[in-house]
Amino acid sequence: MDDRGQHPADDLMTQLLVTEFEDETGTTRRLTREELITVINLVGAAGNDTTGLLIAWAVKLLADYPD
Repeated sequence: MDDRGQHPADDLMTQLLVTEFEDETGTTRRLTREELITVINLVGAAGNDTTGLLIAWAVKLLADYPD
């Protein structure tokens, strides 16, 4: 996160770092470091989970229907 903050790029991390939103109190702010870490972990876990399930189902289908 620190590197991306110093060297912005065209990616999700940079967008998360610079996006401003209005929170429940009406204050416009950016995500805190803790919130950023939570979102990054969530996206990473979701990506790993869905990729693993996709590969497992593809292998199963190929085994069930080899032709």
